[in-house]
Amino acid sequence: LYLVLGRQSDVLMLAYWFPGSAQVSWYDNAWQIGLVVENVVTVGLAGILFSMYVRLATESRSALATAHYRVLQCIQLIFVPVAATVALIAPGVIGTLYGPQFVPAAELVRVYLLLDLVDVGLLGGGANNALLNTVGKERLVLWNRGGWGVINLAVNFMIIPRYGALAALLVSRLCNLSAASVEYAVVVRTIGGGYVKRTAVIVFGATALGIVVASL
Repeated sequence: LYLVLGRQSDVLMLAYWFPGSAQVSWYDNAWQIGLVVENVVTVGLAGILFSMYVRLATESRSALATAHYRVLQCIQLIFVPVAATVALIAPGVIGTLYGPQFVPAAELVRVYLLLDLVDVGLLGGGANNALLNTVGKERLVLWNRGGWGVINLAVNFMIIPRYGALAALLVSRLCNLSAASVEYAVVVRTIGGGYVKRTAVIVFGATALGIVVASL
């Protein structure tokens, strides 16, 4: 759902409305870079978390809530600095990997990663799905992702002809962020626990300071 109702559908619509346009390639390049950054942090995480959550679920909901809290802390600690750094140096990354003619895709990469800082960095992104599957919310995950995927298709069908690749990326990432927000809210309501505010403030603050220093 994440790929077919997001990236692939957008590429098909962009190619239809803007045949031969460079922005179709820019969009695809930006999505590839974003996926790589996400996977560097979360690759294999779903399987590991599912096994851990299943074991903890037999003990107590409080143990499950504590584990979820710690997982979010770890994701924040790793993902936020990596994503922010790649967003900062996006033109150089794009130019090195794809060539100077694709450098305009850097702005799309930055939009993707800035929204991902909220999606993955603050809410945990798809990592919440493993916990929802553990506590018997499999259908909710499917309907939530499918529903936002359909909304993404409908909205992009209307706005892509007017606004092109940037609009396609914004809508798709905002729909994904909305799906992650619903899943996070259900997790908190189901197992309790709180948001890792202190860690978020420290990590985002340190990352922002590092970017300022690097820019200077």
